[in-house]
Amino acid sequence: MSHDSVSLGFNQRVKMNKLQSKVFISVLLIPVTVFVVALFLVQCGGNESGKEIKIKNEEAGLVYVEQWMKLTREYITSEFISPPEASRIFAYTGLAIYESIIPAYDQNQSYASILNGQLSLPSSSDALGYDFITVMSECVYLVTEEALKRHVSTYDVSIKELRDQQIAQRRLLFEKVIIEKSIEHGQAMGNAFVKWMRTDGYDTTRANVLYQPPSRINNPAGWEPTDFGQVPMEPFWKELRPFVIEDKELCNSGKPIEFSTDSSSAFYKAAYELVEYDKNITSEQMEIILFWADCPGDTPTPAGHWNAIMGQLVSQKNLSLIITARIYAVVGMGISDAFILCWKKKYEINLVRPKTYIQDFIGPDDWEPFVETPPFPEFTAGHAVISGTAAGLLTTLIGDSVGFTDGFHNSIGLMSREFDSFYEAASEAGMSRVYGGIHYRFTIEKSKSQAKCIVEQVVKKLEL
Repeated sequence: MSHDSVSLGFNQRVKMNKLQSKVFISVLLIPVTVFVVALFLVQCGGNESGKEIKIKNEEAGLVYVEQWMKLTREYITSEFISPPEASRIFAYTGLAIYESIIPAYDQNQSYASILNGQLSLPSSSDALGYDFITVMSECVYLVTEEALKRHVSTYDVSIKELRDQQIAQRRLLFEKVIIEKSIEHGQAMGNAFVKWMRTDGYDTTRANVLYQPPSRINNPAGWEPTDFGQVPMEPFWKELRPFVIEDKELCNSGKPIEFSTDSSSAFYKAAYELVEYDKNITSEQMEIILFWADCPGDTPTPAGHWNAIMGQLVSQKNLSLIITARIYAVVGMGISDAFILCWKKKYEINLVRPKTYIQDFIGPDDWEPFVETPPFPEFTAGHAVISGTAAGLLTTLIGDSVGFTDGFHNSIGLMSREFDSFYEAASEAGMSRVYGGIHYRFTIEKSKSQAKCIVEQVVKKLEL
């Protein structure tokens, strides 16, 4: 069965390249003259030696934060970075932003000391004083370079250009001694992050390239890649160190329903539901499929979609710099931990995907889902787990029944969608996988339970 007329078609689009990333930087940066005039209205310049410089120009900080996040999303898209790896990058970037600026606030709620792996950051209690936005630019620059090092050529200067342009604007506001001291502190912060990042197990998993899925001979419930040439995605991701979750056995989410090929069984009916959607898909359901597809190389993956939702919330809800930074850090870490636990479950359960089951036991034998089945096992569902995690943490940090508009995919021709709450968006993201034919409904429901547990653990550990 062919769905060419209604399929995503995203992989046929022209991919973003590094030149576009550079263009993005120049377009997004505020003209220097406007920037200076605006900041001097809210920031006292001149000699600030002898005390810490508090962050009074939040508008500039918010612009800088979003520049880093947008640049990161651009790279994740153009470099075809996988969903789990994208979540790791966003988490480190968000945490670096947060920890860089939090010393400027009276209620210093650093997370460094309670995260896994002993993140040891340098103290900022220096009498000379700092511009913490400069600290942030320098720190995030180093963290971003480290996070993208396996994907971005050392000859690509876009990351450094963004850092240089931001700090050049800060030099117009403060004496040289303050800027240089802030750069030095940002370097110390960034180096501490890099040292910590290199102990999370990521580099080790890059060397673990040999993985063969268990044979399906006498094991019809087992998973195998659904398309020729597919390579299992991140089978060793479970070995990474989570940011917050201390025990990877937590949030186990139980087991899928009992496998059966009997036409009267719950499992068979769950698969047949996807066949029915295939035959009777509505225009609204197709819009939902496309909106939440978030394929690597076409978008910055599901993690990047939720990162973009956070960016839209900043302007829609007029969020402050510190709240914005905390959201990027907390939700980023939660999503990253969710990927680790979800991927652990996937390769332990190793459950057959709907495409294989339907072709083998329901028919026709050339049945295809609307969305290309990704190269990893069925249970639990990545998008459902991370969307539920993001929704739960955003609800904790911002509030319940917070309506918002998500227009992130306008640039690829998709209409904006409006939601009355974060949970409504997460629920729709999960169901998009059922409509699209790549997950059973029971997997989505179990994934919601796993997400709820992850949220509870993160909220408890970070004392949110």
